[in-house]
Amino acid sequence: MRSWFTARLPRRAIEPTHRVAPASAGRAAGPPDADGWREVELATEGLQVALSQLCALADGVVVLAPAELRTAFAEVGRRMAENNMAGNSAAAAVGSNATVAGDREMPVKEVAP
Repeated sequence: MRSWFTARLPRRAIEPTHRVAPASAGRAAGPPDADGWREVELATEGLQVALSQLCALADGVVVLAPAELRTAFAEVGRRMAENNMAGNSAAAAVGSNATVAGDREMPVKEVAP
């Protein structure tokens, strides 16, 4: 089932070659503001699909509607911040090769300095 969501996106997210929000997927976008952001309506196959696509843009998106998607996106952001805050026992474990994400462990590739 196709549904729509509304978001504010920077110019880089609306370019035709971008996988998250190609221009062809959206309804007419509003004019860019002074910073180049535009309000757009985009098609999605559902909340979870939209959420996973928008997460790829991280802080480069503002979800405007529907409220359920905006709330879900904010919750992902809160969890990401909590998981990566100094003082988080999972994030602070020196020499650990895994980090906790929700209630499951996800492998982390070690990167040489």
